Amino acid sequence: MVFGTGLKECLGVELKVLVDDSYSCRYLQVSLIKNNLELGKEFSLEGGIKTILEALPKTIPIALVMTGAGILLKKSTIDNGDEHEQLLFKRAFPSLERDEFYNQILVQGDICHLSISRTLWIDELLLRFERAELNVLQVSIGPLVATQVFGQLNRYGNEILFDRHHFTINEQKDLISYQVNSGSEDIHELKIEGHIISAKSILAYAAAFQFLLHEKIRSITANVASVHNALDKYSAHQHIRRYGLLTLFSSFGLLLVSFILFFYYNQQNAVLLQQVGAKANSLSDVEMLTATIARSEQQLKQLRWNGGYAPANLIDEMVIDLPKQLQLKTIEIKALQQENSLTNQIRVTGSTNDLQAMNNWMFLLKQHAWVKEVKLINYELPADEKDHQFNLSISY
Repeated sequence: MVFGTGLKECLGVELKVLVDDSYSCRYLQVSLIKNNLELGKEFSLEGGIKTILEALPKTIPIALVMTGAGILLKKSTIDNGDEHEQLLFKRAFPSLERDEFYNQILVQGDICHLSISRTLWIDELLLRFERAELNVLQVSIGPLVATQVFGQLNRYGNEILFDRHHFTINEQKDLISYQVNSGSEDIHELKIEGHIISAKSILAYAAAFQFLLHEKIRSITANVASVHNALDKYSAHQHIRRYGLLTLFSSFGLLLVSFILFFYYNQQNAVLLQQVGAKANSLSDVEMLTATIARSEQQLKQLRWNGGYAPANLIDEMVIDLPKQLQLKTIEIKALQQENSLTNQIRVTGSTNDLQAMNNWMFLLKQHAWVKEVKLINYELPADEKDHQFNLSISY
């Protein structure tokens, strides 16, 4: 069974009027949990109205059904589908003043079941409930509210008897007639959708069931304007509370999602900042390393490091292969800047009259592991010289 209202719990109360201003009260709490009805413990007591009101829980809305003395029931037929309440009342009780009674109408097919009770008595009773801080949100007159749960009773046949109530129904479980059963009872407990419930609590349960489902079914209630207004206000408050909580939880959910996204992107931003910082540090380290290398190269140049080779050793290896046909004039060792790198170079000048000896010496120089390149820069015979003058470059 699916429930679509915002109401979650109700106290079903049957108040039966006895003689000498005493009452018999049966009540139980019915709760709606995950679209299932849960029946609470059943209670029953008798006594004065003060005793009964003191026993009822004050925090749960009440669906009240009045039975016993002071209640009149009348069945009549409806002509031409006319269901106007005033005409039905006059047809059923032609000698009574309608304004002096609260009435309750149950129409099934062309049969009307009308229940009435005096307004003064009902109003006084509701006032006593209000003074006792009990919130009555629904009032039914007589036992006909039980027809709301006939479909739930595990009973078969066209007669339903419980707690001195005798209902005759048709196959569609519509009410045909009602009478008080003065004979012995043969039903002490019933099953309502799997729940065992005593016969004396059927009316209290029916009132609570109708209350919880009042937005989905046609209620069998008395035309008590003050109670209807109270129910409308209570329902509106429940809807506002429910949607308010929904809005609150939705806002909280959005806030939580926003916080999670903020935290995530904040972490990503921190990672990016760390990466940018690392790259900046790397660039700074590269710049520092480049500057250090430049300073070191300058210092090596000043120290005449010459690539780690001792100048004397280089000269010794060069002249050891020097042919006797060549005469050396100058040997200069220096470092040249070429394409962002330093190149160590030896410049040799001299004279010879034998080009073949010159080529042989160049070949021998290239055989040394430390020599990168040997190049003859110049080879000429000046006018005032008898031998050719040469200029040789050795890179290492």
